[in-house]
Amino acid sequence: MDISTDLADKANTPSWHAISEQDVLERLKSSNAGLTGDQVEILRQTYGPNQLPEGKGKHLWQIILSQFLNPLVYLLLIAALLAYVIGERVDSYFIFGVLAFNALIGTFQEWRAEESAKALQSLVRTRTPVLRDGHWQTVDSIQLVPGDITKLEAGQKIAADIRILTGHELKANESLLTGESLPVAKTPELTLPEKLVLGDRTNMLHAGSELETGAGTGVVVAIGMQTALGNIAEALTVKEAARPPLIEHMERFSRRLMIFTVLVMLGLGGYLYFEGETLVSIFMLVVALAVAAVPEGLPVAVTVALAAGMHRMARKNVIIRQMPAAEGLGACSLILSDKTGTLTQNRLSVTTVWLANGTSYDLTGEEVDRKDRSPLWRAGAVAALCNDTVEDTEPLTGDSVDVAFIRFAQKVGLRQKALLRHFEKTASIPFDAQRRYAATFHKFGSQTLAAVKGAPEALAKVCTPDHGTWLTQAERMAAEGYRVLAIAGGKVDGQEADNLKGLQFIALVGLIDPVRPEVPDAVARCRGAGVDVRMVTGDHPETALAISRELGIATSMQEVVTGDELKALANDSARLQEKILKAKVFARVEPLQKREIVKIAMEAGHFVAVTGDGVNDAPALRDAHIGVAMGLGGTDMARNASDLIITDDNFASIVDGIEEGRVAYANVRKVINLLLTTGLGEVILFFLSLMLGLPLPLTAVQLLWLNLVSNGIQDVALAVEKGEPGLMQQPPRPTTEGIFNHRMLRQIGVHGLYIGIAACGVFWFSFTYLGLSEFEARNLTLLTMILFENAHVLNSRSETRSVFKTPFTANWWVIGAVFLTQILHGTAMHFPVTQKILDIAPISLVTWFELLGLALGLILLNEIFKLLYRGSPVKRP
Repeated sequence: MDISTDLADKANTPSWHAISEQDVLERLKSSNAGLTGDQVEILRQTYGPNQLPEGKGKHLWQIILSQFLNPLVYLLLIAALLAYVIGERVDSYFIFGVLAFNALIGTFQEWRAEESAKALQSLVRTRTPVLRDGHWQTVDSIQLVPGDITKLEAGQKIAADIRILTGHELKANESLLTGESLPVAKTPELTLPEKLVLGDRTNMLHAGSELETGAGTGVVVAIGMQTALGNIAEALTVKEAARPPLIEHMERFSRRLMIFTVLVMLGLGGYLYFEGETLVSIFMLVVALAVAAVPEGLPVAVTVALAAGMHRMARKNVIIRQMPAAEGLGACSLILSDKTGTLTQNRLSVTTVWLANGTSYDLTGEEVDRKDRSPLWRAGAVAALCNDTVEDTEPLTGDSVDVAFIRFAQKVGLRQKALLRHFEKTASIPFDAQRRYAATFHKFGSQTLAAVKGAPEALAKVCTPDHGTWLTQAERMAAEGYRVLAIAGGKVDGQEADNLKGLQFIALVGLIDPVRPEVPDAVARCRGAGVDVRMVTGDHPETALAISRELGIATSMQEVVTGDELKALANDSARLQEKILKAKVFARVEPLQKREIVKIAMEAGHFVAVTGDGVNDAPALRDAHIGVAMGLGGTDMARNASDLIITDDNFASIVDGIEEGRVAYANVRKVINLLLTTGLGEVILFFLSLMLGLPLPLTAVQLLWLNLVSNGIQDVALAVEKGEPGLMQQPPRPTTEGIFNHRMLRQIGVHGLYIGIAACGVFWFSFTYLGLSEFEARNLTLLTMILFENAHVLNSRSETRSVFKTPFTANWWVIGAVFLTQILHGTAMHFPVTQKILDIAPISLVTWFELLGLALGLILLNEIFKLLYRGSPVKRP
């Protein structure tokens, strides 16, 4: 029988939860007896293996090649080739050397980050019992096919989408798939309404979830990319990830600089050719101009600045998967954070207890005061006794409510093992979805005692009739976001459900997935830094609001928007945008709705960072400007979709990352300021000399010595500057702001003009007035430029603060770099080999001090500039 085509159409039906069990089996051509081996083989050929496509990691050669895909690098390659053609091999090798060095650093950092990310992955393959050819057999989950009848067991990782056929006490943990923090009760209901969010499909188990308790059977309805998990994986391939702002700004700057330089080179070359200059002299001039105009050290310095940011972030538990993301996090103005596992601990905990006498106890701390323990003993005893989790095993396993109840008993000083010695367990009634409570029976002397937990409404039927007050209290607690269970106990005459009557109500227990202790302070730090934090979760609105109130994210239900509300506005884009931009909390949303939230926030001008740990977060992590995944509790899919990985799952680490990102960006600006100012000075020196009819003031190799060795040492040292005070009290920079602002452009222009005019003055004065040779005049001019670079690296350590108020202790590397460049140049002046290569010679100490005085004038000019602009608004880094 050819069933493959028929099944290929029908297995894609999106509403398996909305049709009867019999219809499900008929559509899948299966039965309660399972599939035959022949059917399995046909289906395997039709659908392929039950797996998701693995993310394509970068090969080493791709990482190396990516280091050269930059317009600025193209321009440097052109200059290097021109230098090689005209025989200036030293110049050519210098440029090739710096490009290779830059590629080496960038490759090492990105490769190390990729390896770190891979080390976090745990690729665990599960095995699943299936009914084939009339008997049960265990197969690798990759071999599952639609129509397989599978056995459901507690602790099982669900490897495909399954429609439940039979089941008892089924509860599934879907937190990594839907964001729902509480285990979801599952039941083999006949049909459900078609339009239900994933978390409300109680007759389905979805790939990516885990069965916490219960047992039963089900039929596989979808595998691989046809599952709900597969739909999320497919969303990751729809579009490329957003790019960090620095990359876009640097590429725009590099393109403009390349076009400008090439046009000037062509124009000047054409002019000199028609003036009768030889091709060799034209090439020399053009190469010298290109070397002067292009900041050759910029790629290395930017790489070092970002690498330093990556290193600092790694020490604060943040792994950067791609180097540009090191500064991208610092630009974010909005964090859309998953709740479960990111803001909260992804484990249920008893945080409040309301006793029958009306006394309420807050149990959010690690311990309970001794004076408060004894009133809670009775409630703690029932919590430990009416429990399927065994306390002896650590970490505790089993139903998340049972685990939370054991922890509650431990908090008030009780131990399950000791209680069972006094109250021997004789029978139990397991939890049932219709009954909505669980009970255990215990022998105490000649008496039989019952310990009961369950829904307050269910226990009201078995307790003495004074339950009006505590039912009202239960409603209040539920409205505050708690999952509320009632605890009761008392003497009974037998060990059956019918014997449970006239029990005494003991307490209401409020459970919630508690906030991580460090998160409230981290959210407050974000607010102080102008970064808005909003919650996006698949959890219920009341629970989401309760957590957001504790974090200071939202205060009322008016600030909460649900997935159903977003669906209702799907055809009204204006109202949808307004709703999303005003909301502080998004509850009960599906994975693809998160993408819409991210998209609208980005279109509104926010630079968006998304945090998450589950597969439901992966599409939004990919779409956002910066995706931040959790390393410990996160899924492989979330990590692969992210730009950053938090290795300790600590939201506070994200805030540290924002600060380090701002430091990295500020350092990139400082390096650009230094290099472009001195580069502009070189270009002005070059053109002024031509205008005055002077020979070339510096050779190409001397310019390379300035740009790659002298400034190369200094800009690398400047790139590791520590953050300036108050960095996290400033708002994030606007997304439309480029690398340059008006103040920085003025600063570069004023200082570059001073350097160019002063250096040209030295060259003119030496060559024309003093009558020195070209060699001697260039020797003095080269030293003058080096001293200017030494002075300006000190200026560049802060855009606003005085040189004298920027402590040396913030960056001893810069001070060392200044001395090192002087030592290197002084040494080069006295060695025959370097004398010949650089066309330099020793000078007197008196001359050195005279030139130093001229260079110190640049610091004085900088102090005047900063004083004049002190009150002017500055765009924040």
